[in-house]
Amino acid sequence: MKNKRTNVSVVKPKILAWDIETSHNIVASYRLYERAGLQIPHQAVLQERQILCASWSLIGDREIHSAWATAAPSNSKADRAIVAKLHRVLSDVDAVVHHHGDAFDMKYFNARALYHGFEPIPNIIQIDTKKICKAKFLFNSNRLDYVAHFLGVGKKVKTDLDLWLACLRGDPKAMKEMVRYNRWDVALLKRVYKKLRPWVPAKVNWQLFSNAKVCTSCGSSNVAPIGRYDLTLKGKWHRIKCGSCGATFRGARFAK
Repeated sequence: MKNKRTNVSVVKPKILAWDIETSHNIVASYRLYERAGLQIPHQAVLQERQILCASWSLIGDREIHSAWATAAPSNSKADRAIVAKLHRVLSDVDAVVHHHGDAFDMKYFNARALYHGFEPIPNIIQIDTKKICKAKFLFNSNRLDYVAHFLGVGKKVKTDLDLWLACLRGDPKAMKEMVRYNRWDVALLKRVYKKLRPWVPAKVNWQLFSNAKVCTSCGSSNVAPIGRYDLTLKGKWHRIKCGSCGATFRGARFAK
């Protein structure tokens, strides 16, 4: 879509912040304490963990969507509707933002999708805020709760083991509380991502969605050259700064 007055494209990339909560595995064990190094064998898994609930929201939108299990995880198909909904949502975006999602959320979703017989989702860009924290900063902790509090954008909702166990038993009140916890994690994730975004190279280039010069990180047209330039072994590039998010990025290459 284009704005007729300015002839500037207003199409935006679909970047989705998302998070899932899972149940516990139910396993057979003779005692609570095992010898050092002794693991529970996979044959002792009586019930596979499942997705209890999932929440998601597009970057730039205020609305947060959720899906949750209506049956106890003792039903091996309890999360199929959640997986089906996530499959449709994830197949229709350009990128996802998650915290520790490269190692957990996306891989676990893939495992449940495979279990339920779904095809793979298309290749999408993954932006993991935990990896950004580890690569770019030296926080005392890279946990979402700590980073959000450090950046002054909020804290996670407090929960304990009792909530997960109640959901495992199929308690509807506990599930309602779990969804509230999950939705706030997504809201918090979006705030953290907004703070971190100017500090790292853009994984989604907003310039590809516009026919005007815009910030490659946030899509703002409030950009202007600054005095210095980016220098590489191959040459020099104009340095552009975004007046909205503060990110800097390369502009045109200097003529030889």
